[in-house]
Amino acid sequence: LCALPNGVRMEKVTTEVRRAPRFKVVLRVQVTGIDRTPVLRQGDISASGLFLELDRDVGAVGSVQRLVLRTEDEDGPGLVVLARVVRVATIDDY
Repeated sequence: LCALPNGVRMEKVTTEVRRAPRFKVVLRVQVTGIDRTPVLRQGDISASGLFLELDRDVGAVGSVQRLVLRTEDEDGPGLVVLARVVRVATIDDY
């Protein structure tokens, strides 16, 4: 069961076999030390991870970043999480 705040749009992603279902999501994300303000980003989320499309380098694989996640219409303090970079792909990889 998953309860979502207003403003979160989700669509199930079914192109790969995964441990947990993944859902498309649009969030305002601030990478501490990199973004001055939250940036609207697309990606997908599951019980085991979060994928985000970013327009800049946030660190090497294995590095840990502090993220502040907010829904599109949320102005509150947001959800603060620590995220480990597990894969980096660029447009050139595709």
